[in-house]
Amino acid sequence: MDDWRKRFLELYMSKETADLSAALELKREHIPRLLYRYRGVKNLPRLLDEICGGEIYLTHPKDVNDPFDSRSLMRSQKPSHYFTNRQPFWDAAMNHFDPDMLEKIFQKENWFHDFTVLVARESAPDEVEKQEVMVRALEHVTMEQLLHVNKAFNDMTYKMSRFACFTTKSDNLPMWNHYAQGYTGVCLEYDTTQIADIYAINRLFPVYYVNELPDMPEMSMGKSEPPLWTHGLFSDPQVRGLVL
Repeated sequence: MDDWRKRFLELYMSKETADLSAALELKREHIPRLLYRYRGVKNLPRLLDEICGGEIYLTHPKDVNDPFDSRSLMRSQKPSHYFTNRQPFWDAAMNHFDPDMLEKIFQKENWFHDFTVLVARESAPDEVEKQEVMVRALEHVTMEQLLHVNKAFNDMTYKMSRFACFTTKSDNLPMWNHYAQGYTGVCLEYDTTQIADIYAINRLFPVYYVNELPDMPEMSMGKSEPPLWTHGLFSDPQVRGLVL
């Protein structure tokens, strides 16, 4: 990835307001002057609106050819993977259990399972089957909540997101085939220097093809960065898309 793109993503994902402004300014400096969009002629009235009226049709995520587009996919089925802050568990348990034992548990990779086992043994010291049921129930309920968070993000994305994709290439044959109805459509050219509205410019973003989907529950808990730069791969280095 080009250095400016990596720097842009670092600034854009920062929690500092000044960094966000710096990210948008950096991106504006590198937006290509000419962008292209391949269009079919099947929906002629819509195409005429784009050509004659300057309108840009924004696609719904459900209508793209990739069912995983704009989706979050959880990487793990273990609650320990998602809880980076163990302090609340420590605070709740420190008056009931030996601190040395707790410290050993919280240092383990799958600490949540061991913690629930400890709680279950304390609650039902002589009932092994009941302990096992409690452990499964606690882990199940916790994962259900995390799955709910993930589903809420995906639902929100589907309800609120629309996008249009562009490229810097006007002579890309695969795109002519796939996005212009088998070479029968048109390729529209846009001059970004003619966009006076800074709000519209700020809504143009570089797009990268990556080898894994984001895990929003993981990211929301500060456990990982977006896979855009940690695992970024270009499926076609010659194609650059921007989302409006």
